[in-house]
Amino acid sequence: ITTLAILEDKSQKSFNLGTGYGHIALASEDIYKYCDNVTKNGGSVPRKPGPMGGGTTHIAFLEDPEKKKVELVQRDSTWKTPLLHLMLRIGDLKDIDFYTKVLGMKLLRSTDIPKYKFSLHFVGYTDEKSGTVLELTYNYGTASYDLGDTYSHLCITSPDLDKFYKNIVANHSGVITQKMYKNNGVPSFDVIDSTGYRVTIVSEKEYLDDKYN
Repeated sequence: ITTLAILEDKSQKSFNLGTGYGHIALASEDIYKYCDNVTKNGGSVPRKPGPMGGGTTHIAFLEDPEKKKVELVQRDSTWKTPLLHLMLRIGDLKDIDFYTKVLGMKLLRSTDIPKYKFSLHFVGYTDEKSGTVLELTYNYGTASYDLGDTYSHLCITSPDLDKFYKNIVANHSGVITQKMYKNNGVPSFDVIDSTGYRVTIVSEKEYLDDKYN
């Protein structure tokens, strides 16, 4: 189960998107029709649908009123999730180890594009057709980013939170920013990658009980 949480903060009139957060990507079997509907309803499509440069996959980019980008990717019905990935820019390739060795994700694929001085690395707990993954973008020579105050954190569940926590304490204690605590009754703890993105790990059972009961 993958969800996107959007928080309305009425106490703040504007937000700094920063330079680290990239976009979310959605799958559509017909991005041309999708973009037509967005345009007809007053939405913004700054990157019109068409093939990627040097590739065959058809994509488009939408933009919400606060300038946050949404990528649309042409995918057929064999792709099981509409929310394909979250793209974050990382300042060090060792962040790949954070997501794989610390959080237990798999490195699904990597693409290096020296001509444009960046590389893409997709990590996740499942393959891209079956679930939402992370797209980590590394720009040559860029070691840090302004993380802004718009994107908050990634949240993942664990079926055995105590075991997960003890393993990180024993092997990667330096990434823990907040030890075990309860958030609305859900046991949780926080870790952080070297770029500065926060990840909250929560107990799967209590999270699902709280969410659906």
